[in-house]
Amino acid sequence: MPDMRLTGLVRRADLNGRLVALLDFTNGRWDVVLPDGTSLRVLPANLEPDEEGAQIALQNRGQPQTAP
Repeated sequence: MPDMRLTGLVRRADLNGRLVALLDFTNGRWDVVLPDGTSLRVLPANLEPDEEGAQIALQNRGQPQTAP
């Protein structure tokens, strides 16, 4: 599942713009997790696709992956 960005959060405005991974959708909210392991529940309106990450994935498609 593609990464999403948090947006429009009021109580946790410090997290706006951060990438999250979607886990589950229950009772009208997404359970998401940040890269540091922090999890929270947010409304769909507080998520937007990570366009930059999607563009990078499309550009790298079909190219061999190199190990770090």
